[in-house]
Amino acid sequence: MSQRSKEYVDGMLVEWGAAFFNQGSVATGSVGQGAKGMVPTKSRRQKTGGVLSKAQKADAVRNKLRAVARRSPEVMIKFVAGAPRGMRQIKRALDYVSRKGEIPLEEQDGIVTQGKEELGQLKEDWQNSGAFIAEEEGKLIQAYHLVLSMPEGTDELGVKRAVRDFAERELGGHLYVMAQHTFDNDPDPEPSKHPHVHIVVKVRGEDGKRLNPRKDDLQRWRETYAEALRSHGIDATATRRLQRLKLERGERQAVRQIRDSGRELKQIGHKRGDPERARRAIRLEGVAIEAYKRLCAALGQSDDVGDQQLAVSVMNRLAEDRGIATPAQRAARIAEPEQAPKRAEPVVKREPGEPER
Repeated sequence: MSQRSKEYVDGMLVEWGAAFFNQGSVATGSVGQGAKGMVPTKSRRQKTGGVLSKAQKADAVRNKLRAVARRSPEVMIKFVAGAPRGMRQIKRALDYVSRKGEIPLEEQDGIVTQGKEELGQLKEDWQNSGAFIAEEEGKLIQAYHLVLSMPEGTDELGVKRAVRDFAERELGGHLYVMAQHTFDNDPDPEPSKHPHVHIVVKVRGEDGKRLNPRKDDLQRWRETYAEALRSHGIDATATRRLQRLKLERGERQAVRQIRDSGRELKQIGHKRGDPERARRAIRLEGVAIEAYKRLCAALGQSDDVGDQQLAVSVMNRLAEDRGIATPAQRAARIAEPEQAPKRAEPVVKREPGEPER
C-alpha cells in the first residue's frame, strides 16, 4: 500500500471523522453561539477564536482516537432530578450542596461563602437579585442543580479547577455557586469516593435570558469539561455511547439503589425487550465499527509513523472490546490455515491380564 502525505490523510480524517465525533463544538470557538437557550455574552465571545483549519480538525479527530485507544476516563455531568421551581426548593438545594454551611460554596465571582449566617445571606441575595423568585413552586424552572464528577483516584484539586473553568465558560452571566464534595470533607456517613463538584445555577441570567440546555448543549458541556480537565493535566474525554461502542444503557440509579439496599426488585427495571431497538443498536454499532475501520485505514496509509501506530492502537482496542480482528491478526489467520482437529483414539477394553495389542 502506497503511503500518503499528512495533508492527504488529514482530509480523509476530516471527511470520515469530524461528523462521527461531532468535532468542532468546543475547539471551534463557537461556544454559546447557535446553541438553544445558551447566552452568548460579550465576555464569552472574546474568548472564542475563528473557524478551525483542516489540519486542526484532523488533529482533533486524532485526539479522540488516542482517547479511545488508551481508554481515557469519561467525564460525567448529571442534572439532579427535580429542578427547583421556587425559592424553597433552591434553598434546599443550597443546603444540600453546602451540607448546611459546613462545606464552602464558591460563587461565580470567586467569593467563598461558609457557615449558616453567610449561607442565609446568599439565599436572600438569590431570591431578590434580578427577577424575584417566590417561595412556592411556579411553572418555570428557576435553577439547575448539576453534578460534575470523575472516577475515583482523580486529582481532586484539578477537578475543582476544571469545574471552575467550565462554569466560567458555559455559565457566564448567571448567578451560580459550586461546592466540591470529597471523601474527606463530606460529613455524609457514606461519602462518595469519586471526586465531584455540585453546581447550582440560576436560570435567568443578568440580561434576562433563560438558560435552557438541550441534549446537544449537554454534550458540548461535557466536551468543555473534558477540555478543562486536560488543561489541568487530567486525562479525560467526552465521547458518546455510540463512539464508545456501548449502546446499552447503564442500570438506572433507582434500580441500583434498590439492589444495593438488599430490597427485592419487582417491576422497576424489568422491561420487556424491544426487538426493533435491539436491531437498531446492532445497526448503529456496525456504523461505528465501519467508521473506526475507515479512520484506521486512513492513518495506516500515512507516511507519519505516529499515525500508523495510532491506527494499530485503535484496532487493538476494538479487537479487545468487540473481537474485531486487526490487519495483523487477519493476515496470521490466512497464513496459518486451520488444522483439522485430531481424532481421539478409541478406548479398547481389556480383560484383566490380557496383553496390550
